[in-house]
Amino acid sequence: MHPNNAAMVARASFGVSVCQNFRASRNAFTNSRRLHYARMSETFQPCIAPEYGKSLESAPGGMVSKSQKLLLETGMICPAHSTGTFNLLPLFMRSLEKLIRIIDEEMRAIGCQKLWMPCLQDASIWKTSGRWQTFGGELFRAKDRVGRDLCVAPTHEECITSLVASSLHHPSRKRFPLRLYQISTKFRDEMKPKHGVLRAREFLMKDLYTFDTSETSARESYNAVCSAYERILKTLSVQYIKASASTGAMGGSESHEFLLPCESVGEDLLWICQRCNAACNEEIVIDSAKSGPVKCPSCSIENSFNKVHAMEVAHAFLLGERYSKAFKANFVDVDGKSRPLIMGCFGIGVTRLVASAVECLSSAEQVRWPLRIAPYKVCVVSPKSGSKEASAIGPLTQILCDTLSELPEIAGDVLCDDRDDLTIGRRLNDANKTGYPVVVIVGKEAMAQQPKFEVHCGHDPRQRFTFLLQELISFLRYSSDLTNHGAAERANEPVNFSKIR
Repeated sequence: MHPNNAAMVARASFGVSVCQNFRASRNAFTNSRRLHYARMSETFQPCIAPEYGKSLESAPGGMVSKSQKLLLETGMICPAHSTGTFNLLPLFMRSLEKLIRIIDEEMRAIGCQKLWMPCLQDASIWKTSGRWQTFGGELFRAKDRVGRDLCVAPTHEECITSLVASSLHHPSRKRFPLRLYQISTKFRDEMKPKHGVLRAREFLMKDLYTFDTSETSARESYNAVCSAYERILKTLSVQYIKASASTGAMGGSESHEFLLPCESVGEDLLWICQRCNAACNEEIVIDSAKSGPVKCPSCSIENSFNKVHAMEVAHAFLLGERYSKAFKANFVDVDGKSRPLIMGCFGIGVTRLVASAVECLSSAEQVRWPLRIAPYKVCVVSPKSGSKEASAIGPLTQILCDTLSELPEIAGDVLCDDRDDLTIGRRLNDANKTGYPVVVIVGKEAMAQQPKFEVHCGHDPRQRFTFLLQELISFLRYSSDLTNHGAAERANEPVNFSKIR
């Protein structure tokens, strides 16, 4: 038998002994399309033309944020023909869908029900709330063919409240609390859209609306949702700040923002109390300063603050009765009297949160993803076509990918970079730039009778390992790089203001 053939048989036998799911025949892969892993050669990932990036950097008054540059260069997003709108491409969509699953899980845990409401809304409900006149230029307005006023919704308080009001045929207090949410496209006519999907005219948002029968119950709903938001951010292992905020155009009695500290593109300025670490948006500080010295809303100390720029990714409002009174969304209390429901509304900018995490975690040249929303957890790089490695190892790359794909920890999260017309080095650079947490190289050491695989950890280029297959499986199963061990602890670390001021 030819030595190369003998080596191939030995490797196939070795694989079967380690994992019975190995397939020892090349035909098992070439004759079947039912693969458990993705192929880079089949992935739509158009990289942005270099001249476009240069034109962005030289645009008058324009600045390209780190996340915008990286997401464009790695083929995650692509500008659409309308200013402030983007095509979200397959790799970005995988991250987005993972974040949506995290959000859905947390919403279900606190008793929320998911629905869908129309983006196109009649002006009549906005006139009922009074916001048709007061919302401002960010509201996209239109007329239909008979001249009826319409708007493309930036938010859905009017729509949800009218829906609940019309459905309350037997408005017993026993039907509450009611917590309804959606994840849908929103539209705002931003005067200066910038930084890619961080501030776009069209975006994906999770908006939740709560209906309660008392102030106490409404406060319980408010706290439950705020706690869920904090769990979502901890799951992503990003540092965040919860800050008191202005109620603005939404109205209500109380509001909090959830923000990621970011000096480079953060548009909100937070004041952080040096004594108790309570945070508030500068809008509140300016309002309170009109009546005297600036005091911390929590501990009342005067004029003792750090200032931090940050990006808002979520917001909570305790609305009270503003919308329920306008739309007659009432319930019947224990005395048989009809009373307005007490509402709260809560939003997460879903596309914005993905881009914000990239902005905060990445280097200037390399994406770093929160593990739970990385497009793929593992990228396997095959040998270059025509190389001695390719001819020697046979179907080992496919066998490896199929085996790894059946590990529960990374099922559905394995990508094979099979663009074998490119060198391994070029594809390794691409994988590192795109931010895959683990990159596995099928290279020279895979030619041994017991194949070994070179492993690169995307978040730290200094971490490189060489593993036998069983060692690689153990690493992928138990490594904190893939199981998210320690993520919550890292997210709980206090923000180091000395580093971000």
